[in-house]
Amino acid sequence: MEVARYQALYVADTIAHIGRDPDLIALQFERASRAINLNLPQQALSDVAELQLTRAQILGYNGAPLIQIAYQSKTGAPIALCIIAKADSNAQGPIQSSVMMGLASSSWETDNHQFLLIGNAPNQEMKLWAQKLRGVLQG
Repeated sequence: MEVARYQALYVADTIAHIGRDPDLIALQFERASRAINLNLPQQALSDVAELQLTRAQILGYNGAPLIQIAYQSKTGAPIALCIIAKADSNAQGPIQSSVMMGLASSSWETDNHQFLLIGNAPNQEMKLWAQKLRGVLQG
């Protein structure tokens, strides 16, 4: 819910003018990957239909790094993929869809990480993007 509150503050102008320097984005992905001990393949994460990669940044939640990979949809809406490492290891389940703070979201887990894709987009689009991203991040 904390991520939803934060994401609800984002508008199209929040990310519309962020520079997309390839070298800077590559550095952001390297740092983000190290912060949560997860390979974040920039090229594959950039290849999501109708989403334009904007940046990867390191935030924090309860003293742990939280990675936010920001996208812009074809309508200009900000979409965020948030990733955090988790301490416990449990079984993977299906993608869960919900609405938080008026934003569509899809979430899933792996043995070591939790993922949340959230933004102002139709639920069906969000679920399709989540399926694509899940496939990329599970190798």
